[in-house]
Amino acid sequence: MKMKQNWINFLIDGAMFLAFLIATAPRLSGLTIHEWLSLSLAAAIITHLPLHWTWIISIGK
Repeated sequence: MKMKQNWINFLIDGAMFLAFLIATAPRLSGLTIHEWLSLSLAAAIITHLPLHWTWIISIGK
């Protein structure tokens, strides 16, 4: 079960990284996709942080 959750987290992090790379190059994707991708990436990060908050705290100690 833990291995499956780690794999899912890895895929989500990879997708967020790819979205970040595309969003930072608006000439490649166009302005409309750049704006929508940036909004969805912000929503993903806002969702991602609370889900991993205990890990963030434990690393900070």
